[in-house]
Parts: sequence; C-alpha cells; structure tokens
Amino acid sequence: MNNKQLIILYSIGASLFYALQIIIQKIGFNEGLEPVPFIFSRSVVVMIFSFLLFYPLLSSSFSKIKRKPSILLISILAATAIFTFILGQKFTTAINAGFLVNLRLLFIPAFMVIMLKEFPKRHEILAMIIMLIGSFLLITQGKFTMPNVGDILMIGVGLVVALQNVLAKFLMKDISKDIVIFYRVGIGSLILFISIPIFYHSNLFVPLLNSIGYVFGAGLFYFLGVYFFYRAIKLAGPFLPSLFFLFSSIFSSILAYILLKETLTLVQIIGAVGILIGGVLVSMKINES
Repeated sequence: MNNKQLIILYSIGASLFYALQIIIQKIGFNEGLEPVPFIFSRSVVVMIFSFLLFYPLLSSSFSKIKRKPSILLISILAATAIFTFILGQKFTTAINAGFLVNLRLLFIPAFMVIMLKEFPKRHEILAMIIMLIGSFLLITQGKFTMPNVGDILMIGVGLVVALQNVLAKFLMKDISKDIVIFYRVGIGSLILFISIPIFYHSNLFVPLLNSIGYVFGAGLFYFLGVYFFYRAIKLAGPFLPSLFFLFSSIFSSILAYILLKETLTLVQIIGAVGILIGGVLVSMKINES
C-alpha cells in the first residue's frame, strides 16, 4: 500500500472510529448508563491500549522530553475534553454531538490570534460567521430558545480541543507525534482514572458490569480514532486529515439515523451543512499557517 492510500485509509478510519465511539456511547446512555462511571471505566480501557502500544517504544525517552509542563497540559486538556464530551453526550443527540465538536475549527483561529498575533482575513471571518450561524440553526432549529446543557457542553469541548490542537501543533516541532499521542490519550485517561474517585464516591465499577461491551467498544474506538488521526498527520501533515475528520459528523449522522432513529429538521440540516462548509474554509486557513 503506497503513502497516498495509507493517508486516505488513516484519515477515513479516524473519522469512522470517532463516529462509532459517539454512537456506542449514546446507545449506552439510552439504556441507562451513568456518565461518570462510564468515563472512569472507559479510561481503564484506553490506558491499557495506550501503555501496551506506546510505553515499550517511549520508556527510554521520557527523561529526554522537552517542554514537560506543556506536554502535561496536553494531558490535562485531553482529560477535560473527554469528561465534558461524554457528559454532554448524555444530554444531546448523537447527531448534534458529531457536528458541534467540529466547532473546534471555529476556535483555532481565535487561539492563533492570541498566541501568534495572526489575525483572520475577510474570507476567514466569513467562514467563522457561517459556522456560528450553522451551529445556531442546528441547536435551536432557528428559534431563539436556550440551548440544552448537552449542546452547550459540546461547544465547550470544541473550545478545549481547539486549544489542545494548537498546543500540540507547536509541540510536535520538537517532540515526536508518538509522545504527543501517548500523553493526550494514555496520560489523559490516567488523570481521569486518578481524579474521578476523589470527587465521585459511589461505586464506579458495579453499575457497568452488565455493560462492558459499551465501555470496551467506546474506549477502543476512541483510541483508534486518535491513533489513526495522528498516523495520517505524520504522513500528510494536518490539513488533509483535518478535512477528512469533518466527515465524522456525516458518519455519525448516518449511523444515528439507522441505529438510533434520530432525525434532523430542514433548518437543522442547513445548519449542519453550514458547519461543514465553514469548517472546510477554516481548515484551508490552518493549512496555510
């Protein structure tokens, strides 16, 4: 298989695995799973895959890692995004979750202004406005109503992931992508595993003994989605994988329609298309940067 085929395989695989994660988690929540025990148990699955795959490769290089505070911040942001995303998905549809998380592309230029003093041009501002209008239509169906808490949390996830991605972009100039993946996925899950029992004192394992399939599936697909995404970046740079990743919204919508019987109104469809169009335009700006 040549590089071009591998890039397509990794990029589409990342989108599909991410969509499958969303669907599995929503099915579990529809059947009564509680978010916090689910996050805790899923973090165990992700840690196992992360340490099995990466630790033998990276154990000899930990002491040589540059910018340790920044790479640790990646882990903390990842843990925050995971917790907020899963909690938010409990209170919104799988379709909304798939589209709203792509608002990360709306926030990335804002962080580039703050961190790099790179100000957007007119067409970039237009793309951001399109995404904002699209998210408004998707969330409210064009009515001036208060968004539900799940949608608000998903927008928060986009903000955190945007900061995480901008930081990762700069760290990968001096640090290998494998180390960034390990800290984002493995150490991020470890932070959740350690911190959740401190604040949540109910039994974290018993409620999930009959739902281990959802926990294992969500953890596996999350790990594979991130791993495939960074493999694609390693081969092609960030633009093409980020562009393909927008299709995770379409995959999750199709699966949600088939498996969860979720639907969108015409106004919401227009909003979803707006998010995708704005995302493509913003991705082009990120690639130029």
